[in-house]
Amino acid sequence: MTADDPVRKLALAALDADTQARDLLLPEAGAQKRIAFSVLYRYATDPAYQLSPAENALLAGDGAAQADLARLIADGAIAYMPQQAAAASEGPVRRETDAAVVTLTPSRADVGQIYLGIELRDPERKPPVQMFVTRANAIWYCTQLPEFVNGRAQLLVEADSDIVRALGDTESEVYLR
Repeated sequence: MTADDPVRKLALAALDADTQARDLLLPEAGAQKRIAFSVLYRYATDPAYQLSPAENALLAGDGAAQADLARLIADGAIAYMPQQAAAASEGPVRRETDAAVVTLTPSRADVGQIYLGIELRDPERKPPVQMFVTRANAIWYCTQLPEFVNGRAQLLVEADSDIVRALGDTESEVYLR
């Protein structure tokens, strides 16, 4: 289904309406506000969409929403890279699976920048458009990926960016979607 598919929009609106109706009809004492499923779906499927700080705060405090988001992202992922057993203390960071290899290599020209490289094992496969990284604290980071050429893509990112810190964390998990 495309992003502007009216059936998809209707289904997401129905899920949100169901949640709102349950909240109104079955209020729980001290229940906290939940992030809408349609927001989670949009975040997982629309490369241009980023969560607001308020949505991130709701997500961080809601284990069920975190599980929903993880399932949505995992469902469409072409590669999953679990937590690492150990990480190199210096030099390039490398994560690899049968589907892809992700590397972080410091720039020689500017110490404040890092090259984020992604190589697909099968260059004929449809390339991912997003990379999601989640850390042990259940915070999700997402970055749009550039166009792949011959199964490879590269981004130049700031060395102190959230995505670089998350990829360098041995307890983080990576999804290419």
